[in-house]
Amino acid sequence: MTISAPTSISTSMKICVITPSIFLAALSLCALWYFPIAQISLLIAIILYVGLLFYKPLSWIIVLPLITVGLSLSPWSGRFIFNEHDMFMLITVAVGLLNTLRSPKLGQTYNMLVPYIFTAFCLISITHVPLATLFGPTTQNFYFSEAYPFSVTKGIAYGSSLCWLLIKHCQQDRKLVVSYLVFAAVLTSILLFIIALWERKTFGALLDNTPWMKVAHSFLNFSGAYRMTGVMADMHTGGESLDGIFLLLAPINLLGVYVFKSHKAKVFALVGLLSILYCVLVGFTRATYVATAVGLLAFATMHFAWELKAKKNQMSSFPIFKLCTYGVYIISVWFAYAQTGYYVIGAAALGLILTMLVNQYRAKVKQAYWPIILMINILIIYICIDSFYDSKWVEKTNDNMFLLFVALSGIIITIFIANSPSLQKGNTPFYHHLAIIIISAILTVAIGGTRIQMRMDTTSRDLDTRVAHWNTVIDSSQWSFKDMVMGNGLGSFPLNYVTNQPDLVRRIGSYTLTTNGKENTLLLGPGEDLAFGQRLDLKPNTQYRLNIELEPHSITTKTELVASLCERNLIIFEYWAVNCEAQRIKIPSSEDTLSISTIINSKTVGSNIGIKRLPTVMLLRYKKGPAPLAIKSIELLDDSLESTVTNSHFSKGTDHWFFYHDFEHLPWHIKNIYLSVFYQLGAIGSLLFIIMLGIATKKVIASPIESQPLNGAIASIILAYLAFGLFGDPLDSSRVSSLFFMLLFFLVSNKSVKT
Repeated sequence: MTISAPTSISTSMKICVITPSIFLAALSLCALWYFPIAQISLLIAIILYVGLLFYKPLSWIIVLPLITVGLSLSPWSGRFIFNEHDMFMLITVAVGLLNTLRSPKLGQTYNMLVPYIFTAFCLISITHVPLATLFGPTTQNFYFSEAYPFSVTKGIAYGSSLCWLLIKHCQQDRKLVVSYLVFAAVLTSILLFIIALWERKTFGALLDNTPWMKVAHSFLNFSGAYRMTGVMADMHTGGESLDGIFLLLAPINLLGVYVFKSHKAKVFALVGLLSILYCVLVGFTRATYVATAVGLLAFATMHFAWELKAKKNQMSSFPIFKLCTYGVYIISVWFAYAQTGYYVIGAAALGLILTMLVNQYRAKVKQAYWPIILMINILIIYICIDSFYDSKWVEKTNDNMFLLFVALSGIIITIFIANSPSLQKGNTPFYHHLAIIIISAILTVAIGGTRIQMRMDTTSRDLDTRVAHWNTVIDSSQWSFKDMVMGNGLGSFPLNYVTNQPDLVRRIGSYTLTTNGKENTLLLGPGEDLAFGQRLDLKPNTQYRLNIELEPHSITTKTELVASLCERNLIIFEYWAVNCEAQRIKIPSSEDTLSISTIINSKTVGSNIGIKRLPTVMLLRYKKGPAPLAIKSIELLDDSLESTVTNSHFSKGTDHWFFYHDFEHLPWHIKNIYLSVFYQLGAIGSLLFIIMLGIATKKVIASPIESQPLNGAIASIILAYLAFGLFGDPLDSSRVSSLFFMLLFFLVSNKSVKT
């Protein structure tokens, strides 16, 4: 199917555009009408967004990624399958369709036949999903609900629609679209960086006037238990949705470094790249480290190859000596880091930049040039030696001191050579220096960080666990002829998996609502990792009374429920790495309705304010018991006896309630893109996916000069996903898959060009 534009738009064409626009906008407003929280705020935001889209049609390219990583209300609303993200997606497509009526004249053509076929095939998975269920509250774990396939499939449908809009914009001004994409990537990366600092409590250290050494430690702490989880609610993946965002943003930031012309724009793109790489580091995920490197190296290689081709393969322009100098610098920084710690990164970076500045203003400093250079070198040596003697991990032996001396010599010599006029030939080396500093920092942290070393030590065990999981995934399907050809359907895995392993439910925990007339009862099943609760505005040093009403039940052993007030985000990684105040509640047998009550003092939970504060939540953990607890109501009264809990009797399903799994994530996800595609889409879907990858490869190879930067960035993202896909699958998250498939479909649909 080829997209092209007529010279004028007929009445029938206008009807074909306006009708789906009205339908999509109505769906968005319908979702807002039934949304349990922030309706007025969301309505105002949507109205402003619509105005912005009409004023600046390309603004969605910037706004959607920011909303994707920064706006997630599910932990407050309890809505996961159809939520605020869908509202903005639907409005984007609706207004985008209307905007096409204002710009009928288009340029080159694009062929979207294969992406449309793939999307249509995926939509088969949701033909049995009742539309009405999308607007109401859920009554069970949403991974097992009949509407869950919609949660997975919608990302591909959104990607197809956004790709169509992106094509329309590119037909008018491709360079402007590239600028918007890079600008969006940089802003989103900076937002993620801010979220990382908030989550790791670095902002708290800054605002509390903490000594700068402790602030630096908070920023450079790569040994703590807390990994970045962001704010996206679909983190039952164990982090893969966030990893998928990282893999999308890194190459596009690098694209800005290559395509932007002004110094400020290049620095802006480098800031974005550095921001997202910091987030990658504090994610402490081995597969993400490797996949990010694959994406960036692939893009850098393609860009360099295209530059050589443009210069007619003049190898004399190959900067071999400069690359060797930077290579020695990186190796020297690594060896110095091994003897001193992270401060060597700052010392080496400071020396590189200060020496560059002194060389640039050499004519002004005159006789002071060499004294200044000497002072810079003394500063580098002082920081490294001081860190060496302060290190608790390095023995103060002559051999280690000698290694430090060799590494320092390498750093100082390469800094001087890298900034010499003969090597730089009068060009400002600022961007080269920043890039090499980033590489040095990433390398030392990625290889030498304590936390990642702990992860590396468990690689063999984790691989065995993953292989065993994949075998169980395969066993969870009946593999009939239909399953082999058509697949089990998108979003089918969690229910198939738990059905095939009923004992798993007792390990991970469960919850569901039963209806008896107008009353709902929460059946909370025992499980080691399930925490069910509600985010509340908890006050510190407050006596809270927790009242729980249970239906009659008979038990043969003592049943214990753990109630806690916590200050935490989506996932924790060690039980002790979260601020909680807990109370154990013993539940006796009862032939009548049982009301239990206990007091929990919040103490320091909720003591932080503003940006220093993590979300506060009330959680119930039912780790052990012979049968599910039948809970009729849950109330939490503050010191003035006012209830802080919303929907305490579950009359609105699980609205306002959310569940957390900190360690058990395998039941929700296949953890392998290749197996996931075949399991869910069968031979036909796998073949279509392979065809798209083949077409994308051909389009990258045949890219005209003006398309090479963007096509190369998209291709590197695809390669990064394929590398990451050996051990994970971020495409289960519609927030990720909508952006990924938008770019994949765009590359596949590019105009074919013969070389």
